[in-house]
Amino acid sequence: MLVFSVVALAFSTGPTPEPSCKTIAQIASETEDLSTVYAAVGAADPQVAEMLNDPEATLTVFAPLNSAFAALSDGVLATLLMPENQETLTNLLGKHVLSTVVPASAALTLVDEEVMTLADQNIVVNGNGPSGPVTVLPVIVDPDVAAKVVAADIQACNGVIHIVDKVLEYVEEVVLGGR
Repeated sequence: MLVFSVVALAFSTGPTPEPSCKTIAQIASETEDLSTVYAAVGAADPQVAEMLNDPEATLTVFAPLNSAFAALSDGVLATLLMPENQETLTNLLGKHVLSTVVPASAALTLVDEEVMTLADQNIVVNGNGPSGPVTVLPVIVDPDVAAKVVAADIQACNGVIHIVDKVLEYVEEVVLGGR
C-alpha cells in the first residue's frame, strides 16, 4: 500500500507550478501600454516571438509605448501589420532588440554610443549622465528628438525591457540595379 501512495504522488495531476520568471514576450502580453508592440510581434516572422519567449536568450528590448505607434503617420502601422510587409516589420522590431542584456545603470554611462541591433543596424544610446534619461536614436517621428526611456529595467528571465516613447527607425537598404 505504501508503494501505491508514492506512485500516486509521483503522478499527481495537481496544478502546474507558475514559472519562476516571465519572458519578455509574456511581460509584453500582460502590459497594457505594450499591446501594440505585442501585436506587431505576432504579425512579424514567427522567429521574433520564439526569440522573445526563449527563456535562455539574453536580450535588451527597447519596447515602444502604444502612444509611440499612434504617433506614426496615418496608415503606417496598419500597413506594417499586413502579411506582405512581414519582413519590413520584422526588421523594424529587430531594430529595438540587442543581443545582450544592458541594464539602465550601464546605459547611463554611455555617451553617443553606437550599439548594434538584431536588425544589423546601429542605434545611438546616450545615458545623459547619472540622472539620465537614457535616450536612443534614430527615431521615425520628429527625428531630431531622441526616444526617451520612460520605464527602465523591467526584468525578464531572458533579459530586460526598457520602455521608450518613440518607435526607432529602421532604414531599408535599397539595392540599385545596374547594367
